[in-house]
Amino acid sequence: MRRAQLTPDTARRTYGDFFDRVITDREEERDSAQQSDHAQEVGTDPALPAPEPAPEPVHAPAPRATAAGATRPVRSAPRAPRVEPEPPPADPQRIKATFYLYADDIVTIDQIQTSEFVRTGKKPQRSEIVSRALRLIGEQELPGGIT
Repeated sequence: MRRAQLTPDTARRTYGDFFDRVITDREEERDSAQQSDHAQEVGTDPALPAPEPAPEPVHAPAPRATAAGATRPVRSAPRAPRVEPEPPPADPQRIKATFYLYADDIVTIDQIQTSEFVRTGKKPQRSEIVSRALRLIGEQELPGGIT
């Protein structure tokens, strides 16, 4: 497969104004470097006043299209310091356990999960559903409930 070469003409067609600004910046950097090299080679006459440095090139911010189609300049406002959210309250540590369940039990857990998701908009974890079921059974079966 043959790759297309990126020439100044194809880059200008592809990237437009951005390419022109980059080329202009590079040319200005090269010219200022050549001038400083030339000044070092020739030296400066102490009797003459020091030349003023060239001003930094300033580019207007590129316009940004809005939903209405109008354009507005890009603003680079300072950002506020990022505030880290407080961590959620720590749940009691859970321990991984493996159980063998019947297919009907899995279907029941999935139905409970779907029902709760439709009702609340939040999908509960399967382990949370099983944990709640065990607590209910513990309250019914154990004389003092679960601790």
